Amino acid sequence: MAIVNPVAVYAAETNQEALFIRHLLTEAGIEAGVTEDLSLAGLWVLGTMPSIHNPKVWVDQTREADATALLKQYEERRFDRSKHGADIPADAGPIEVRCENCGETSQFPAVQRGSVQSCPNCWANVDVAPDEDGDEWWKVGAEEERGDELPP
Repeated sequence: MAIVNPVAVYAAETNQEALFIRHLLTEAGIEAGVTEDLSLAGLWVLGTMPSIHNPKVWVDQTREADATALLKQYEERRFDRSKHGADIPADAGPIEVRCENCGETSQFPAVQRGSVQSCPNCWANVDVAPDEDGDEWWKVGAEEERGDELPP
């Protein structure tokens, strides 16, 4: 069965992860395709910059629900193995995020909290549940405001 109405079901961090996900879906009997990031846009003097383009895994729309269920299991197992597993409850549900660019609401796994992902509708960058207390540790001078000491 060919992929007639393709739907992106996974935005991978690397080409290798996208190929792995395709293999996982294929082994489960779900035909899948991959759009790899082969662009030179992420290249610079010291190597490659991550997240310029995210490789995508595609399935036919009729198999989207099956693929989503399998990918949910994959994410749960990945979460169990992650070092952040203790920080997020095992029963944490998906995080809903409203894209500032297109206004659509999308869901992301709880393990992606605090990360920047691509909106599956318009591909713009979205913050997945940034810190709710407004802590802006990344700003210059934030250490002094919080009373943190800088290392010598």
